[in-house]
Amino acid sequence: EFKLLAEIFAKTLPPAYPYAVKGGQQEIKAVDFDDRVDILPVSDPNIFSMSQRVMLAQQELQMAQAAPDIHNLREAYKRMYEALEVKNGRASLRSNKNGESLSPTSISAGWLSCAFE
Repeated sequence: EFKLLAEIFAKTLPPAYPYAVKGGQQEIKAVDFDDRVDILPVSDPNIFSMSQRVMLAQQELQMAQAAPDIHNLREAYKRMYEALEVKNGRASLRSNKNGESLSPTSISAGWLSCAFE
């Protein structure tokens, strides 16, 4: 897309096109877009930004809160803390009734044996 724009600018801009720039050259020229310089994006659009990760984690948390009977609310909060890059976010989460943190296997076993109320 950037290469296409550069080609269009190189072909259609007049020899000098004025525009306002504080303290700099105040015109752009068609030769600024010739084959000497390539315009390339500096970031990968496929990489999620922190704001995108937070937005997704927040949506997941809202869905878990809306239907806690089918979601693991603790895991949703854990993912939210991770998206926010909170250091030691698990420490903010309350442990189970015995004061111990539960592993995913223990949680599954508890659900199967109906040990959770």
